Amino acid sequence: MKGSILLQESDSDLRKALALYLENLDWRVLQSKTKKFAVQLLEKENPTILITELDPAESKPDDLIKCFRAVNKVRAVSILILTTFEHLGKEIVRQYRPDAILHKPFDVRTVGRKIERLLDGGGA
Repeated sequence: MKGSILLQESDSDLRKALALYLENLDWRVLQSKTKKFAVQLLEKENPTILITELDPAESKPDDLIKCFRAVNKVRAVSILILTTFEHLGKEIVRQYRPDAILHKPFDVRTVGRKIERLLDGGGA
């Protein structure tokens, strides 16, 4: 097993498709529909990668991202934001400091390629 990924996505179809794809790539996937439950998972688990959505209809992901970074102060971790925003403002990128951003809709295989590039140190 490559490690674990915390996947927070409110769309259950997308979440299930991503989880299935990532599990087939030998990742352990922790799934959460809400940011609140994702924070609870962080308290119990120690994922290497956080995939979370930035959705205008929901609250900002900053609490989840802050918690993820706080839990993982001493090791390298990666954050991938999924969003429907076509253009993320510089302020949002500066505030959340994601390692990669994917704009919805996307092919699930793109997530696997992004993760591999992040882990190889090649950036997004």
